[in-house]
Amino acid sequence: VDLTESGIEYVYRERAFVYLAKGGKDHIEQDRIDYGIEVLKKFVIKCATLAVRDTIGLGTSALRSADNAHEFISSVKEYCGLTVDVISGREEAELIHTGVVSEIKLNENLLVMDIGGGSVELIASEGQTIIDLMSLPLGISHLRSQIEYSDPMTVQEYKSIKSALLNQIQPIKAWSHLPTILAGASGPFEIIESILDAKPKAGGNRFDIDQVRAIARRILFASFEERQNIKGMPPKRADLALESMMLIDLVIELFPSLEYLIVTSWALKEGYLLSKYF
Repeated sequence: VDLTESGIEYVYRERAFVYLAKGGKDHIEQDRIDYGIEVLKKFVIKCATLAVRDTIGLGTSALRSADNAHEFISSVKEYCGLTVDVISGREEAELIHTGVVSEIKLNENLLVMDIGGGSVELIASEGQTIIDLMSLPLGISHLRSQIEYSDPMTVQEYKSIKSALLNQIQPIKAWSHLPTILAGASGPFEIIESILDAKPKAGGNRFDIDQVRAIARRILFASFEERQNIKGMPPKRADLALESMMLIDLVIELFPSLEYLIVTSWALKEGYLLSKYF
């Protein structure tokens, strides 16, 4: 990115799905460490070709909880020359909120949601002001390692899984906040955007919440093969789409005041840059 007087301008953008928490949040499997290093080496080389002045490494849920996180962090330093700063769940949630609200610029009652591999961040806010926040170890890779279900998943299996998830997010029921807009911070929310054939745009795309829940339910009870064949399904997201939709469906159920979903492209990275440089 270039940081200009007007804000953040992207020069080049590329993502890779490493899923450090694929084997569970307590330990990073060796193949994930190796792949993570491989991806970061590639990114460092690309940064050099673009004459990037500063590079930043942020570590989130997987590096907060894994017993061998230090191994990955030291390997990144040794092989890629990057220093990784591991941030707390609260800081992660605050930075995500900063990134999201800076893009959508709304003063309404929001519920910001970011679904990662190791954790899920939920932030209730009135525009720029945070009312409540929570970082939960319920990311999609972690869920995949913890729950069992058929392919396709049955209604009874989903009821059982949902009951277990509700027990883990019990504190959220005490929130008095009544959000009308769910702000989905990129990631799995792009599945919904893609299925509805909407191109990412400044300020985010807005969708009716009932339409969103219908898509979530369709994905929840589809087999892996059926998910792959859904028109608009991003190929790299079909595998863990089910876990993503579990979480989205659950949050919509917990907050019946929600009317719309806005899918944003800004989240943690942009929030960090705005907090550090502006």
